[in-house]
Amino acid sequence: MSRIRLASAMFAIVLAGGLLVAQRVEARDQWTARARLTAQDQDQTRLAYDRGYREGSIQGERDGRDRRTFDYARYPVYRDADRGYDPAYGDLERYRREFREGYSAGYRSAYDRFAPAWMVPRGNDGDNDADDVGRLRARYDDYAFHNGYIDGYAEGAEAARKHREPDYGDTGRYRSADHNYRKSYGPEEVYRRLYRDGFREGYERAYSETPR
Repeated sequence: MSRIRLASAMFAIVLAGGLLVAQRVEARDQWTARARLTAQDQDQTRLAYDRGYREGSIQGERDGRDRRTFDYARYPVYRDADRGYDPAYGDLERYRREFREGYSAGYRSAYDRFAPAWMVPRGNDGDNDADDVGRLRARYDDYAFHNGYIDGYAEGAEAARKHREPDYGDTGRYRSADHNYRKSYGPEEVYRRLYRDGFREGYERAYSETPR
């Protein structure tokens, strides 16, 4: 009986060890799969941003040289934000968000280089007085308004494509109004107010321009 019990115990140990190894292998495979997905997501995000940046740079240089006013959102390439998209990249809405981020950055960078200095919109001078607030409301490249405009445009376009009723106030980023805020931008309450101004304008423009 002792030999039988010993054999049974050894079998149980071997079986448990095998299960433990199998669990570790399964966990390792899951971690590897997650890591690959994360890397794939990062690659897709980079592709969308880079494509948008190139497209925005081309248009920004053209507008700067031709002395046209600073306005990247008037172009269908920015509004549609699907140039270069491939179904293999995954979620189209995420691609559009990254594309628009890249487009606006590329447009601004090129416009700054090629437009006459007097045409280039400037940010505030840091003291957050009434003049600064007015400029922030009026210009797409000021940080709070610019960030809000980009986020609002993405939300408005998505709402239009999905045939939802327009309601920018129900979006999380409009309510929090602190996306991409940094202390160097000045008082957070001022940022929030101007961010919401930009968000509302971007949302309404996208909702009216996006094909249903």
